[in-house]
Amino acid sequence: MFQNLSKELSTLLAAKKVIPMEYIEIYAYGLELFLFKSTFYLIVLIIALLCNSVLVSLVFLVSFMSLRQYTGGYHCRSSGMCMTVSLLLYLCMLLIYHLDISKIATILIVLSILSFIIVLFFSPIENKNKKLDSHDKKIYHIIALIISMILLSLSCLSYVKKMDWLFYPSSYSLTADAVMIILSLRRCKE
Repeated sequence: MFQNLSKELSTLLAAKKVIPMEYIEIYAYGLELFLFKSTFYLIVLIIALLCNSVLVSLVFLVSFMSLRQYTGGYHCRSSGMCMTVSLLLYLCMLLIYHLDISKIATILIVLSILSFIIVLFFSPIENKNKKLDSHDKKIYHIIALIISMILLSLSCLSYVKKMDWLFYPSSYSLTADAVMIILSLRRCKE
């Protein structure tokens, strides 16, 4: 959906001589990313407003996206599937937050610790669209460790202090990212 629309828009821009013809593919890719992210954030904003969860949603998005950028992991084969999986991850986090079951909180803190270990040993995971040389891998690994340490610390502190608005999104984002790493490792084996 986004790919076709972005190609049409970039072709239209080239026909109107706004962009050079040889840059159609580059602009199409940039437009596709812009349309995808704009749509995703708009949907999340609407859901967050409807669920009265703007702060929790913001914490989740910032923590998950910042960690995922440096750890890599599973990537969907289409933007439509990516949108679906991303929204499902977000909705699961909201559901867990709104249920606020103490047993889930205890499980999440344990999963956060295990997730940190997964990030420690397996990040970053490359994908075909983002190849990393050995220097970049070291940098990404260090940044991923720093972000995951911050998230683990926030998770533990907010768990103890009963700050649910911080605990659920930070621990869930660390756990969701580790799941993406595991799924990617499994795909590599296949």
